[in-house]
Amino acid sequence: MGLHENISSSRRDIYRCDSDGNNSISILIFSHIISYKDPIPGACNVEFSVELAPYLHTRFNNYSITVEHQPALSPYPKRSSRPSCENEFLEYELYHSYLSPMEFTEELYFQKILQMSDLETAREIGREIRLFGFAPKTRSKFANYPGIGQVFSVVVTSKLSNVSSVYVPAASYGCDPVLEECQTINTPFSKSLAAASFMIGLFLAFFGHSYFKLELFFMGFLALALTSFVIVSRESALEIESVTLVAAFSGIIGGGIWLAVWYIRAEPALSVLVPTILLGFLSACCVYYVPLNFEYLVSDFNFWASFISCMLFLPVLLIVISWQANIIACAVIGSYLILAPIGHYLGSSIAYILLNILRRATIPSYGHVVLDPPFHYYDQIMIGIWIALAFLAATFQFLREWKNPLFPNVNPLPHLPWFKPRRGLPRLQSQFPMPFSRERASGETTPLIGSLPGPFSASRDKSYFSSL
Repeated sequence: MGLHENISSSRRDIYRCDSDGNNSISILIFSHIISYKDPIPGACNVEFSVELAPYLHTRFNNYSITVEHQPALSPYPKRSSRPSCENEFLEYELYHSYLSPMEFTEELYFQKILQMSDLETAREIGREIRLFGFAPKTRSKFANYPGIGQVFSVVVTSKLSNVSSVYVPAASYGCDPVLEECQTINTPFSKSLAAASFMIGLFLAFFGHSYFKLELFFMGFLALALTSFVIVSRESALEIESVTLVAAFSGIIGGGIWLAVWYIRAEPALSVLVPTILLGFLSACCVYYVPLNFEYLVSDFNFWASFISCMLFLPVLLIVISWQANIIACAVIGSYLILAPIGHYLGSSIAYILLNILRRATIPSYGHVVLDPPFHYYDQIMIGIWIALAFLAATFQFLREWKNPLFPNVNPLPHLPWFKPRRGLPRLQSQFPMPFSRERASGETTPLIGSLPGPFSASRDKSYFSSL
């Protein structure tokens, strides 16, 4: 909190904080001298409980932290009338900084408060947040990352005299480290989800393409589970655990449907469409995880139009190389599923690459929330490990699958009334083995047509080659 005292007055107020005698309380006390030439922070208070409120007020929920301050008063000379609180000669700057993740020591907390209370230091170590889309302008919202302390500081500057004053900073962990555990993965249900994410990610990253049908099931599961999670969260008032269970059940149905599509059509380009779209979705999440605080993106229509355009870039680019695209998608998505729960326990915010987009999709008016994510050394390490692990997993699968058929052989279902035999992709059907091998011919004089398998020799099926 912060208090304002007029030292020219003979009145002196003494404030004392008493504990219950069983617990010690550490208090940080510092003062700022404000002259008559400086703006007076919080002097136009109409909401807070004290007459002059030169401090910030914070409150939080599971998704956001709200920061409020009261308007300042323009500087005015001594023995002159008090100016109006409604003026356009004051400009506000909001600065935002982070504490170390999962660090709750008093020393670090007080040190950061002191740093953000100094005008030059706040501008040096804090990130300035553009004030747009807030109603009222003295209230702003930030994305909540429970367990990672956030410190806020507001600077008010007079446009006439170009003199600035600083409000008393405020800090929030997005949780109460005294009364509760600041870990979102702290229940048996959430721990089971983290374990499932790790195991599915491990399979997809290193063995996804080798067990292609099981990979199709998991990709269909992830796609419909994410879609169902968004729809059920927006259209119902269920708790997060119930929403997740409904999404998981829907994901099982989605996995079965996508696996059935492969058995019915056996089209590589069609079957890898979901993995490449999920890869594009994750890449778009990474792009919009960067603090792009543009006023253009406050509108939901503008945000989702640009997000979908970014999401579809990779699928359109990679669809022509289905085999490579499928392995790359498995490696990148699987690596993320491995590291997301691990990073959470280490204090990294890598899981919020996905969670921030899910919040935007499920919480109304979340476009007005400032997404200024932390980027500590833990996050830098986890991003580096993600890139390295995805590269290692993709290389492993490329080497493992190099001499195997591009996609597994499958007999489509000829008894279905809508099935028509197709000859464009003979390598997918067991009765039509691969006509060409990745290995080079044994010599320059080796006949090319003679190396074809029986069903594709020129003498047995000239009509097939003439139709190509």
